[in-house]
Amino acid sequence: MCLGSYGENPRGITDKMTSVDILRMAECLKARVVIPVHHDLWTNFQADTRKIISLWRMKKDRLKYTFKPFVWQVVGNAPEEAAREALGIPASVRPTAAGQTLTFSAA
Repeated sequence: MCLGSYGENPRGITDKMTSVDILRMAECLKARVVIPVHHDLWTNFQADTRKIISLWRMKKDRLKYTFKPFVWQVVGNAPEEAAREALGIPASVRPTAAGQTLTFSAA
């Protein structure tokens, strides 16, 4: 599992990755799950995580991705079950918030 700081950088700021960078990071690290973080902290930097999902769907078969993106929206508008079903993430992979740390554990 890997976490990547994802967002829309304003001019002169380069601390967040693009959707392409997020997928490339997961591929290079041979991750099973990639989780974009910090995309929802400030409304002026808020990035659309659907870009990651869309790009992953377009490339996953051609590039033989062995990972899946998992978007964890703290104040999300989609139930966790719908997101799992859409991404094909098994119910045994459970997100758990522990302070500021997001971890996964088997159910």
